[in-house]
Amino acid sequence: MTENHVLSGKKIIVKKFGGPEQLKLEFITIPPAAKGKVRIRVIAASAGNTDLTARAGKYLLQPFTPLTPGYDCEALADCLSSRQP
Repeated sequence: MTENHVLSGKKIIVKKFGGPEQLKLEFITIPPAAKGKVRIRVIAASAGNTDLTARAGKYLLQPFTPLTPGYDCEALADCLSSRQP
């Protein structure tokens, strides 16, 4: 695991429901793990039926926008906060 420091990364975000044109790439700052939490590093994320339905605004348990697709992902624990909750 890496030390508990700020990293940079990128993510896909949907700010408005619709088709694939609503997928936007954003560069982000990834904060350290919060008190009593673990930060994960996503290695790969899928674009499955849940993501496609949510992006279109038709998912049964519809999330709010903005949303980040990738309900299924492969990840590693990146850092663990040494502080207790």
